[in-house]
Amino acid sequence: MYLLISLVFDVAHVRTQWLLIGHSNDAIVGSVSAAAKIVLLGLEAVDKRNILLAAWREISPENTSGMVSRGFFWWLNALLVRGFRNVMSVDDLYSIDRKLSSERLHKVLQSQWKDCT
Repeated sequence: MYLLISLVFDVAHVRTQWLLIGHSNDAIVGSVSAAAKIVLLGLEAVDKRNILLAAWREISPENTSGMVSRGFFWWLNALLVRGFRNVMSVDDLYSIDRKLSSERLHKVLQSQWKDCT
């Protein structure tokens, strides 16, 4: 979120520097800084699943997607396309986070219930 918000202000600042000052060092440095933020924002938006270790490649795309993909639910597009083309089963769905699995939550609930009684 920082990159996205600061980039808006940087672009306005750099534009003003180029219009007022011309080809000064401040305008050039500001342009390079804004370009670096654009590159970083682009890298944040790209899926990073292919650079993960093999043990971590099977986790849900929700966990591995970036801020932009999560914010716009872009990670769901592959699942929606798969459901549009084929009849889906439970095996076609992404794996759920371990912290949310019903088996684990059941064990936690049982231990809490035993403590209350």
